[in-house]
Amino acid sequence: MARTTRTAQSIVLAGLTPVYTAADNVNGEQCLFQGKDIILQVKNIGGSPTTVTITAPGKFKGLSLTAPTVTVVATTGDKMILIKCSEALMNTDGMVYVDYSVGTSVTAAYLQHE
Repeated sequence: MARTTRTAQSIVLAGLTPVYTAADNVNGEQCLFQGKDIILQVKNIGGSPTTVTITAPGKFKGLSLTAPTVTVVATTGDKMILIKCSEALMNTDGMVYVDYSVGTSVTAAYLQHE
């Protein structure tokens, strides 16, 4: 199945009220890397923790990469994940891939500075 495409919301001086969408743990998600760091905020109000994996494409400038993972605890979990060296985590299609181990009651917002 095709990954669900998410668009990074721009944080501006006037502020941003982020829009959260349900995490797609079945298909995974992708967000276009536009040359700016991506902040992924994940909220988990479900009964199980979820592991968020930023899928690494394998190598960057000849170095092997390990996919970073972050666990968001159950019930009150709220984590902001900085995908800093986004080009190292960018796939050949220009997208950053994100996977969730659990999607029930998990929402996420992709953010970037203007």
